[in-house]
Amino acid sequence: MKLFMIKRRFLGPRLSLTFHANVYGLLIGLSVAPFAHGSDQYISLSIPNPSAGNATSFKIPRQYRPEVHDDFFRIVVDYPSLNPTVGRRVPPLAENSLDIVVKPYPRNGTLGDEVVQEVYGSRLIGWRDGYAVYRGAFGPSDPQPTLVFDDPDGNHVVVQITGDWAVRNVLTHGIRPRYLIRFSISKRSSVDFRDVDVGVARLIKSMSVDGASLTREIGQH
Repeated sequence: MKLFMIKRRFLGPRLSLTFHANVYGLLIGLSVAPFAHGSDQYISLSIPNPSAGNATSFKIPRQYRPEVHDDFFRIVVDYPSLNPTVGRRVPPLAENSLDIVVKPYPRNGTLGDEVVQEVYGSRLIGWRDGYAVYRGAFGPSDPQPTLVFDDPDGNHVVVQITGDWAVRNVLTHGIRPRYLIRFSISKRSSVDFRDVDVGVARLIKSMSVDGASLTREIGQH
């Protein structure tokens, strides 16, 4: 995890490509990790929470085919239905697919905290359609704007607008202090990032144990 943080600071706008390549490499041929167990309808697992010294438990409907690792899980859904994808689960993904990874909440704060606090040289240059627009969020040589907005609980959500080398933009949303959601969306999509984020956050919350009623509803579909 420390290695990833170092890469995030110095590799600049290629972060999302590095992240997704690493995730896919780890997930090839992966089975359910030791901390997860399954039933006919669900796979139950826990995401550690080092900052709080506990863990967040999830019950994921089996039809989502979660790919599980020691400290994160991944699902691919189609938007706007948020149902399990009917397309590919490895790149290149369908344009309407969202690639979602759920990880532990960072001990020292999220990417959104770093951007807003201008930890690594990011600077606020203005506002666009309700988004705060930053430059230099991934290093002084990063030419791409980074968008930030807050969820209803005050968590900062970052939209990384990637360069020409990538076909998908990346959103990072920490749910303080329980877990962090990172997902990618096709650049060809014309939907509002905030609308997509609301749907994804609601879906992941529904899979957590405290969202069990909604999870059961999803599991029946």
